[in-house]
Amino acid sequence: MKQTSIPSLLWRHKRHLAVGFATLSIVDLFQLAIPLIIRRATDAFSDGGLGTADIVRSCALYILAIGVAMAVFRLGWRYFIMGTARKIEWELRNKFFSHLQNLGADRINSRKVGDLMAHTVNDIETLKFACGLGVLVAYDGLLLLTFILGAMFLISPVLAAVVCAPFLLMMVFVVGGGREIERRFGRTQEFFSLLTESVRRPVHGIKAVKSLRMEEEEARNFDRSSFDYVKSNIHLSRLWAVYQPAISLCVGLAGVGFLYFGGLGAMDGSITLGDFTAFMVYLTMLTWPMMAMGWAQDILRRGNSSVKRLNSILALESDDTLGDEESNLAAGGALEVKGVSVSFDGGEVLKDCSLDSAPGEMVFVTGPTGCGKTTLAGVIAGSLELGAGSVIIGGTDIRSLDRRSLVRLVVHTPRDSFIFNGTVAENIGFMGRCSRHDAVAAARICGIEREIIEFDGGLDAVLGERGINISEGQKQRIALARSIVFEPAVLILDDALSSVDLSTEAAVMENLRVWAERTRTVLIVISSRVNSARTASRIMVLDGGRIAEQGSHEDLISLDGIYAGLYGIQTQSQ
Repeated sequence: MKQTSIPSLLWRHKRHLAVGFATLSIVDLFQLAIPLIIRRATDAFSDGGLGTADIVRSCALYILAIGVAMAVFRLGWRYFIMGTARKIEWELRNKFFSHLQNLGADRINSRKVGDLMAHTVNDIETLKFACGLGVLVAYDGLLLLTFILGAMFLISPVLAAVVCAPFLLMMVFVVGGGREIERRFGRTQEFFSLLTESVRRPVHGIKAVKSLRMEEEEARNFDRSSFDYVKSNIHLSRLWAVYQPAISLCVGLAGVGFLYFGGLGAMDGSITLGDFTAFMVYLTMLTWPMMAMGWAQDILRRGNSSVKRLNSILALESDDTLGDEESNLAAGGALEVKGVSVSFDGGEVLKDCSLDSAPGEMVFVTGPTGCGKTTLAGVIAGSLELGAGSVIIGGTDIRSLDRRSLVRLVVHTPRDSFIFNGTVAENIGFMGRCSRHDAVAAARICGIEREIIEFDGGLDAVLGERGINISEGQKQRIALARSIVFEPAVLILDDALSSVDLSTEAAVMENLRVWAERTRTVLIVISSRVNSARTASRIMVLDGGRIAEQGSHEDLISLDGIYAGLYGIQTQSQ
């Protein structure tokens, strides 16, 4: 995905920002006119001629009119500039979240959830401030600074040079500290990510924390994370805290220079009393743009740090780019796995594996722990890259399909079933993707219908975060029901019934076999428990990443190999 930057975010809203900056410029120009009006009134007082009262009256009316006009135009820049920042926040947060959804599971799993949450909330919030308040303050400060200095040099070049000397030293300090601000803020954001993760982990794993009595240890971990975050913020604040005293010092030095040299000028007549008064007002106004430049740099540097953190995620290749063809394949396509090999860290996990499955066929894959069963599931689902070979569904190589097309064809149901915080119907229908009737039918196939009826509220019973209020077996069957409502071309069950009893597993497997024949779905069942293997039309045994045995239950029992050994051990233990 194309990476982002503060200028690119602003450019997309250039028209609204142009109107906002125009109204802000009008407000500043009105504000800059006030000292000139005061100068005219002061000179009129000092002259003491006829018509002084009229001049003062007209000056007062001008200032009143300017005040009203400034109030009106302030509404304009607030709407167009700050409103645009809100739009940028909305667009960027949607873009970032959408990108996360399209990333492969391997890329997501390599990142801490707390870090991703910090990106989604804190970094984007910082960017909103940079694109709104930061840009506003920078433009306003630069515009005022330019015009104030220009007006001061027009009144008295010598006096303006004397007054500006301390501020030049201040600008050197402000520019020099910018990179350090960005570095320290980036570090602060990293500590915020760790703090978020230290909250998420014990909350999601509250059962384990309680059962192992780790409350005190988790509290200490949170305390350390919180202390590190506060410490990094204090480290950052120390640098910013120097800005205000430094600006006050510069203003004081400039004031001393102005009173001395300006007073001498007014006394010898090189400048008028009105010039002296206007210059003094401009000097007072100069404090804000000097502060604004330092403040803007702080906000923009923070925003730039957050942009870099967001781009580290946006730079990850989305799974949507894996192919460029759309697929209209529905359930009913045959599955062909041809000579597939997969390597991790230099070692082969799968070696020249091949499998042909007809529509509606149920294939049972088993073998010892670490033999490559889950890797094979990842290959068929397209979540793992092939070292060699191909996976073809309905005559189409999955590498030519984009991610959205592939997930419509293949559904992978893992052992660790995720339950969303919502009702049973929402979990099975995945937030409205099927009717209640279809949800009940899916629950019946998965042997969970009767238990759902007994829930308080039935289909409308609310399941807690990650299904904390139901058993592991119930979680697995609800997740399985969610998978079959899609009626995919290929359904992979990767130890998806490992937490249910054997009789329930046998009944569900028989229901699934009938369902697969009806929907012409290729059903791949991966499990180390071989009790339900009889249901399958074919059994494939992996060993060391290779297909060691293949055939029907009776064929493999008569072969007296790995499968017969597994079957014998498990039936004897029962």
